[in-house]
Amino acid sequence: MSALTTKKLKNILEALGLLGVARKFIKAFKRIIKYEETKTKYYSILAKIKSPLEYHGVKIPTSSKVFDKEIRSRFLKGNYEEQEVKAIKKYLKQSSDVVGLGASIGFITTFIEKRFDSMTKVVAVEANPNLIPVLKEVKRINGVEYHIEKSAYHSELEEVSFNIHHLTVGGGVFNERPMNK
Repeated sequence: MSALTTKKLKNILEALGLLGVARKFIKAFKRIIKYEETKTKYYSILAKIKSPLEYHGVKIPTSSKVFDKEIRSRFLKGNYEEQEVKAIKKYLKQSSDVVGLGASIGFITTFIEKRFDSMTKVVAVEANPNLIPVLKEVKRINGVEYHIEKSAYHSELEEVSFNIHHLTVGGGVFNERPMNK
């Protein structure tokens, strides 16, 4: 298959009389990207200054070094684990006990425990050792009592290798054998 090079694309756009429009679009798009990058940096700095930041009723120590600027800014933009919050509000019953696999910083487990009554049992399972101190801090500053299990989860294997992702709030279990289809 032949590739569409920049030169070929320019020739096509010029032949169609769209080269000027395309240049304006690219220029506008670059401005939007620059604006979004600037906004992310601004929100990240603001979130760090305002730490701990309250998000959906949960205090988060956003000055912690585990947060990169993108994750930190999501708290102020209002889109950190937003779909999970909506699903919890819509589907999770007050009487449900909860195990948070891959609890990360503990936002969701803390959100659930604060939202539900004291009869609800909540367990936060997290394998990333870099996140455990933040998870404990989130638990402490929010006055919640859930149990923290420092472990990786696998449905069948008792021993697994855990990869700590460079994004710090990510990671994953290496599957030691092929998955059944």
